Amino acid sequence: MRAWGTVILGALLLLSPHRALAHPGGLDANGCHHNRRTGDYHCHRGPSSGQHIAPPAPAARQTPAQGSEKTTFSGPYQAEVVRVIDGDSIAVNVLSWPHETKQIIIRLSGLDAPELHGSPTCEKQLAEAARAFVADKLAPGTTVTVSNLRPDKYSGRYLAQMAVGGADLGDAILKAGHARPYDGGSRAAAWCAN
Repeated sequence: MRAWGTVILGALLLLSPHRALAHPGGLDANGCHHNRRTGDYHCHRGPSSGQHIAPPAPAARQTPAQGSEKTTFSGPYQAEVVRVIDGDSIAVNVLSWPHETKQIIIRLSGLDAPELHGSPTCEKQLAEAARAFVADKLAPGTTVTVSNLRPDKYSGRYLAQMAVGGADLGDAILKAGHARPYDGGSRAAAWCAN
């Protein structure tokens, strides 16, 4: 009788749905991969675990996140705007696990907007205009996509690219003249002539 129990248990294990989950393919830095058998892109670890998502798209412009020694989370990740801080910083709630969000501050990579605080009056006016431009595109609750996240030099803030409605927000800010390209090195000359 014991032998039959072993045979039945073995058969159940072979027919178990867990066996169907096994498939070839190494994981990328985000814990995701392309399933060579089915062709889909999905995640086993990290914030997108258990989800079938679109594969990461190549970056639209060179950013400090590319080739960085710091950990970069390619994404893309869905997020909801909480508030616009200034012309290049936005607070968002990122979906980190199913039904769980985490509020983080995103500093848009690849650009530098005028500063609101501790700046000459002229620069503050430019900073207000930049913030108004971004706020017009990102009302609280707006869904955005963030990608190429990496820790910023300021604790709790992340450098990232952000898209709204499929359009890169950083590119729109640069084209509108509310920011300058910035590679993370020393900043360009003052925004306003003395």
